[in-house]
Amino acid sequence: MGTSRPLRGPIGPNWERARQAGRRWARAIEAAGGPGTSTETVPPETTPAPADDVDPFGTACRRALAEDLADDPDRYGLRPAAVAAGQRLVDALAALMRGETLPPPTGPVPDDPVGALRAGLVEQVAGDGTLIADSVVRRAAVRCAERLTEPGSPITAALADGDVRPGSRSVTGELFCVIYRMFFGEVVGEFLKTAIAAKLQVMVPVLPVLPLGIGGKVAEWAAGKAVELIPNPCEEKERPDNAGLSLPAVATKLLDVAFRRAAGLESPDAGIGPGIVGLEAV
Repeated sequence: MGTSRPLRGPIGPNWERARQAGRRWARAIEAAGGPGTSTETVPPETTPAPADDVDPFGTACRRALAEDLADDPDRYGLRPAAVAAGQRLVDALAALMRGETLPPPTGPVPDDPVGALRAGLVEQVAGDGTLIADSVVRRAAVRCAERLTEPGSPITAALADGDVRPGSRSVTGELFCVIYRMFFGEVVGEFLKTAIAAKLQVMVPVLPVLPLGIGGKVAEWAAGKAVELIPNPCEEKERPDNAGLSLPAVATKLLDVAFRRAAGLESPDAGIGPGIVGLEAV
């Protein structure tokens, strides 16, 4: 448990580069006709619309976060919160795969089984911490619960059929690994969304002209980039050094690596320049 507190102000040259990238982005949007500009209303040479061109600003933000974490991996409490919640996610998914039911949420339980499963999963994974990192983890858990129970998913279909133990025939190893990797990507994306508001919007007068919800767009972009780097437990389970280990055991073994790769601190191939992997200089 703790007390929520604001993020410390930007430090280091890469946060300044992120601010500069934000300024350039804002000016490009303004020059193209404002936040509402779409690819249908701008000349071909400016397509995609500047408001949709997330890469420069998103890359700069990811690099800045990685620089912070390279100096202190536990800064913001993000790594401890993400790894601990990742273990709780592994335990919850493993329980569903075994056909067990998750504990109900301590608060009001939704009447529909899908809502009840979502609420139980989010509470189990997110815990009851009140720090900024805990809030980030909770939002990531919500996104994963929504993905697990989206319309048409196997577990949603099982619940609709009245199966009281839906995971036993619907949470496959493949789905386990999709949700596992998604979680760490969402943690990084949601943290950057918070950082944009707390670290950048208030520090750079030009940034408030960026379209409403741009933090969400950067979060989605960052999560997608991170997932590409996160190890797949389903593939890692086939490695000789993991022989005899269950899928949840392999996922547990990979927790710290998953966070480090999601945050840009470690590459599956080779390290690159100072502080971050897989990102070009901005």
